[in-house]
Amino acid sequence: MAPPDESPSRWRSFRDVDATADPFSLRVYLDDLAELPAMAREKLHSVELLHLGLGGRCLDVGCGAGPELEWLAQRVGAEGSVVGLDRSRLLLDAASTRQSDAVVTLVCGDATALPFDDDRFDAVRADRTLQHVDDPGVAFHELVRVTRPGGRVVVSEFRWGLVAPDLDRSITDRVLHAMAGEDERREWIGHTLTELAGEAGLRDVQALTRTDEIEDPAQIARLLNLDWSLPAAVDGDQLTDEQARAWRHSLETHAGRGDAFAVVLFRHVAGVA
Repeated sequence: MAPPDESPSRWRSFRDVDATADPFSLRVYLDDLAELPAMAREKLHSVELLHLGLGGRCLDVGCGAGPELEWLAQRVGAEGSVVGLDRSRLLLDAASTRQSDAVVTLVCGDATALPFDDDRFDAVRADRTLQHVDDPGVAFHELVRVTRPGGRVVVSEFRWGLVAPDLDRSITDRVLHAMAGEDERREWIGHTLTELAGEAGLRDVQALTRTDEIEDPAQIARLLNLDWSLPAAVDGDQLTDEQARAWRHSLETHAGRGDAFAVVLFRHVAGVA
């Protein structure tokens, strides 16, 4: 058995939220991401791709703190059902506090071994989930397995980058490494989703790629989780306090005049089981 990965990166932490030193901060970061206009728009688009109607049965795999469960519940109505599944009990506890709809059920489970019978749901989605599981191929097969014949499966992933040529590149790299190491960023699976969908037996597969540029300094800071990643880089002896403060000020200055921006690429793959 391979030794556990000890990477301290933010990206790696989402593989097992409850085992991290500060899982609450991960929940806060997810909430911040969900509120970014670009992210909210793409989340809504992934929900729309499910083609849910009244009375539908839907599963949200990797639902986290559940920001999309209300949208799903609205679409299926009182006669439908929505199940939110996540492996983090802390995130599910957060989801339970924001859910008032009786059609929503929360389940603790693993995307690679879904605790449901075959053909259980009319629609299944997984948003930014497969990048955090050990075997995305197995997870994709599970998504298709629990979807009824003719039902819809939608899988979405995203990746981010920072365009800031006038910032100190060495410091920028160290800040971004706190969020996700270079090797981890190369492991992005969005470009493999179409292949995984076909291998899992999904039919009529459609792929949609959309990009968004984020220019607002405050939104860039939320995307890159700078309130966490800069102190983490300092604590890891990658930066001094002075370097961190100066770099953030420089980023805000350049972004404010349009010389720096974040780029987010979204990849949605949808098909029929």
